[in-house]
Amino acid sequence: MTLDDILASFVELTGDAVSVGLCEPGGRDVRFVWVNDVFQDMFGYSVDELTELPTHIVHDPSDIDNFSAQLETQLAQQCERFQIETYCRHASGRRIWANIWIITVAADEGHYIVSIFRDHSELKERELVAAAALAERDKALAISEETQTRLMEALNALPEPFSIWNPSGDLVIWNSTFADVVFQGQLRDDVTVTMDTIVKVVLERTNVEGLLDKGMDHDAQIRLASELVLRGGVGFYSTAADGRIYHTESHRANNGDTMLISLDVTKTKRQANRLSAYAAELKEAHAIANHQAYHDELTGLPNRRYMAEALEQLGERRAKEGGEIYALHLDLDGFKQINDTKGHAKGDMMLKYVAQTLRDLMWDEDICARTGGDEFIILLYVPQVRNRDPEVLAREIVQKLSSPVLLGESMVRVGASVGIASTAVSHEKNLFTDSDIALYKAKERGRNRVEWFIKADLDKLEQLKGRSDEVLRALERNEFIPYFQPQIDTVSGEVVGFEVLARWQHPQRGVLLPFEFIEVAENLNVVEQIDQQIFHKALDLFEEFRPLGVSPSLSFNVSTRRLMSQAILHDSRRVLDYFGSVSFELLETVFLDDPDTEFLMQINALVDNGVEIEIDDFGSGHASIIALEDIAPHRLKIDRRLVMPLTESGRSVRLIRSIVEIGHALNIGMVAEGVETAEQIPILAEMGIELLQGYYFGRPMPFEQVKELVLAMPSEHRVKAPAPRKASNS
Repeated sequence: MTLDDILASFVELTGDAVSVGLCEPGGRDVRFVWVNDVFQDMFGYSVDELTELPTHIVHDPSDIDNFSAQLETQLAQQCERFQIETYCRHASGRRIWANIWIITVAADEGHYIVSIFRDHSELKERELVAAAALAERDKALAISEETQTRLMEALNALPEPFSIWNPSGDLVIWNSTFADVVFQGQLRDDVTVTMDTIVKVVLERTNVEGLLDKGMDHDAQIRLASELVLRGGVGFYSTAADGRIYHTESHRANNGDTMLISLDVTKTKRQANRLSAYAAELKEAHAIANHQAYHDELTGLPNRRYMAEALEQLGERRAKEGGEIYALHLDLDGFKQINDTKGHAKGDMMLKYVAQTLRDLMWDEDICARTGGDEFIILLYVPQVRNRDPEVLAREIVQKLSSPVLLGESMVRVGASVGIASTAVSHEKNLFTDSDIALYKAKERGRNRVEWFIKADLDKLEQLKGRSDEVLRALERNEFIPYFQPQIDTVSGEVVGFEVLARWQHPQRGVLLPFEFIEVAENLNVVEQIDQQIFHKALDLFEEFRPLGVSPSLSFNVSTRRLMSQAILHDSRRVLDYFGSVSFELLETVFLDDPDTEFLMQINALVDNGVEIEIDDFGSGHASIIALEDIAPHRLKIDRRLVMPLTESGRSVRLIRSIVEIGHALNIGMVAEGVETAEQIPILAEMGIELLQGYYFGRPMPFEQVKELVLAMPSEHRVKAPAPRKASNS
């Protein structure tokens, strides 16, 4: 057959990509001799580009061995028509999963190989997603099975009988003690046991106390007793085969199941003198329950319910005796960071310390309650003859709680902000709300301070609500935009990357800096969403540089909440497609002393996705060398407060040099922030710092200026990605 004969055979294949290649006699390479328009569209090559090129140009190099193996197998079997699935590659580099029908035709010129391509990339992607979903399901099932196994092991470890019954009255779960006590260990999994069976056994062994009227018919007793037990809320005593006495309680769960929990009370029932003790225990339990209803379990302080009743009583006293009531609303500054970095156990230790500190500072008649996570309220009653100043107490609290605290082996520091409201300004029923408004004012004005509630604060509260609504609308309208500050290679003096910073493109007020919106965003818990928008927008913008052959590095600030989220793992996969390096900057205080396993796993997952890790503001906290080895960051960014006095302070020089020596000893790269003068540059370069950043080189700028900066450079000096210094894992 001639080439024209072959082409005539495929006239109707207008929807498929078709190519014809020729393998000359004695040769192995196949070159293109003809392709249709669909083939050109599918692979992004023109006919002129493909003419005389080998056909393997459209195959993905990473899958060419797989394709060749399939092809050679078919040819070795002298198959003239066969099908192969493999990865191909578009001219742009995009991978295509293709189904290829291959037909070999003998001719005088050699062998024509006709290939019919169909793009099955979408189907392949669905297959991969389905496989991942199945793997996730299997993992969840394994976890569920493991949890059930642990639950049964825990139940079997209980020394007392325990069982669960379904709404139909069938035994579904029991521990080994239950089987031993009730059935002398003869309970089998393949035998259905009903509540009637258990009640019958119990009635035969003992005069059941507190369960039912023994004057009833025997069968009726069994049915009634079964119904009562299954309803829950029933308690009764029974005697086991070995003579031991048990008190059993039935509890009805929301799903309709009933739990039977038995307690061995042999000694209690056999010894008359224990009856009074048991009654005392019940009375004590009632007192504990009553105390728990009005007190915080962790700190032992009264709770909000107690405080509400206390305020009502103080109001009655004020109505009779005069005077004023003051509410001091306290909130810890930096407590969330302790929970995030040190764990909730250390956070609980801090709350107990704060509670004891408040007890020590208050007068006996003052009332202090824990009303929330790290919120406390103190109520003071000051008679008409003024004998104390509530602000003095508030300032003592702020001063005391600003001192470092040793929690276990860790020295930590929090602060406190206090808002005060008085019945001289506020109505009694609004004291808690108004003191909370004053507390917010204290935080807004810098934290670690005391503020009083005044009527004008209500207007500010309305303004705050308006600002909160604005921030939420800005998120919906994508008004948060990235700004970029250049980073300079110390040796070449070239721009090699940018730190990405958040700005708000306000429709009326123009571009706003973070201090205008970040605190509101934190209160709304939307900082993570803003970071996410900035991350994606920056990567989208820098795609414009890809055709230019430039590869600037980008670094993003990441909050603790966003760092530990699942969403960041999904977002970070974009880094694998970015043509430059991408870093996430973590504050030094994020990990402090000993990073936990969950934190390290999250860091490793990000690194696996191509993310580089930088420690921002290094030198502002206290990170241990062990923690640096565990995290293995790519770079440390020296805090600007150490860099700025560099030319005037020998101490600053020594501190930075020490940090650089530690970093290089751990094979960690170094970045200096806050470079503002030319004199600082040679000092930092001599120390071996690789990257510089600061106002001397440029302030944060919009993308239009970044674009101008890149395009204005000669090609040999355009932005290039730095060769990052990666930390050793050894």
